[in-house]
Amino acid sequence: MEPKIKLKRNEYNMLDSSFATVLFIILQNLFLILYKMLPENFRALPIIFIVASFGIELVFALTGLSVAGIRDVNFAKASKLDKKINFPIVLMCFAIAFVSIYGFNAFSNYFLIMLKSFGYTESLSNIEITTFPTYLLYLGLVGLVPAVFEEICFRGTICAGLSKSNKHLAVWLSAIVFMLMHGGPEQTIHQLILGVIFGYIFIYTENLWITILIHFFNNGIAVTVMYISNLAGADGAASEEATNMSALSWVISIAFSLVVAGIAVMLIYFLVKAIKKQLIKIESKNVSSDAPQGNISTEGDIVSNQKEKVKDSNLPITIVLFILGISYLIVQWIAALLEGLGM
Repeated sequence: MEPKIKLKRNEYNMLDSSFATVLFIILQNLFLILYKMLPENFRALPIIFIVASFGIELVFALTGLSVAGIRDVNFAKASKLDKKINFPIVLMCFAIAFVSIYGFNAFSNYFLIMLKSFGYTESLSNIEITTFPTYLLYLGLVGLVPAVFEEICFRGTICAGLSKSNKHLAVWLSAIVFMLMHGGPEQTIHQLILGVIFGYIFIYTENLWITILIHFFNNGIAVTVMYISNLAGADGAASEEATNMSALSWVISIAFSLVVAGIAVMLIYFLVKAIKKQLIKIESKNVSSDAPQGNISTEGDIVSNQKEKVKDSNLPITIVLFILGISYLIVQWIAALLEGLGM
């Protein structure tokens, strides 16, 4: 008797996306409960801070892995992690990250200035990075770890599943969840813009390593700027001065920011087109070098065509899960806003 081979889907669907949205919230809260149960003096230890920072991000990767396991999905294929990249792509990803930070940064600053005009106090603590070992530590904790784990969850699972229904819905809904997940209202515009950029790039390239690299470079540049600023003794006086600008200065500043943002969009567009060309080259080389191996297949490669073609009939459950997940995140965002306003 031939062994029965379990069939797996090579793609996520909308129900998988909604499940992931609720699951990462549940896992995150369970982790925080366990963390808060630790003695306060124990939590104050540097090593515990490092472990906790890693753990809270690990939740996102566990979400993707859990959804794939529970829903019988081939994790690597569905998340688009089974793709390859080359060095030119790495350089272009760095360029996209650089353009994304400085092309749209003004809008994040405007939003923060608006919040501060209502008496909002930032909830984010200033990270002190004064030594090179500390810089490397934060480059890993703030740069690499979130880039890999968050992309697995938000683009590799949520956006990927939603894209089977509507690509624009996939990008914007996953970007909104990504934005709300970060909690701090001062990050709202920045994270939304990044979420949209990452989403469209992921949909277009169908390669999660691209957004992982851009995400890492984005965070890495921010950490590097903090490190350099701390060494130079720079402060945030510039943003305070901006609140005293005249109405005409504001109009000119916003108009200039829109022009810069437009240029940034064009640069990102051409860079992504260039990345796509490199991916096509890599794929063509792989196709020509991979000779057929007969009809041998592995469990991970077997796909149920019937499962792939049948539309998800669990739309009501999908909608309910998304409503529950996003509603919870909105409540958390509002709570953070009220706390920042001193209410």
